[in-house]
Amino acid sequence: HSVSPGMGDAPVKAVMRSGAADVALPSKNIFPSDDGKDRVYCMVPFVWNAEMYNVIMQTWGKRCDVINFITDSIVMMEGKLQGDFITEDPTKGYKHYSEFPPGTFPDNVIFINMTRSWHDDCPIEKSGVKKVCRHIWEKMWRSWVYVEENHLDKAEWFCKVDYDTFFFPDNVKYFVR
Repeated sequence: HSVSPGMGDAPVKAVMRSGAADVALPSKNIFPSDDGKDRVYCMVPFVWNAEMYNVIMQTWGKRCDVINFITDSIVMMEGKLQGDFITEDPTKGYKHYSEFPPGTFPDNVIFINMTRSWHDDCPIEKSGVKKVCRHIWEKMWRSWVYVEENHLDKAEWFCKVDYDTFFFPDNVKYFVR
């Protein structure tokens, strides 16, 4: 079957072949016009990686009404993308985002302290210093608190989307309408 090539283009009448007979589908555009309602906010909990950020922003990210990448304030220096995993470069280490030159990170990357060094599960390094731990629950809780305190007026629908997921915000809008 054929469909409209773009959301704003005029709808195209579709014909489905169903074996014995052809079935004509309505030519009505199934996605109602975007009237500023049902805005979708995409929250991407994230380990900073410029390559993955660019891939998301060039694909599904540009379809979000608002998209923010929420990451820890301690940033991995030059993490490598291997498949769909971001791995550490053991020769580089970590540093606070404020130590990077201005303009290093896009405006929609939000830094939040997501560490729990006081937690008993964090191992103690050889130097006797407790290692900084990052826990998925901590990351989600702090991310949602940040969104609630700073962005509730930006959208009607809030979605948490992992960086390794392909998300189509238009489907959310269609579903809720």
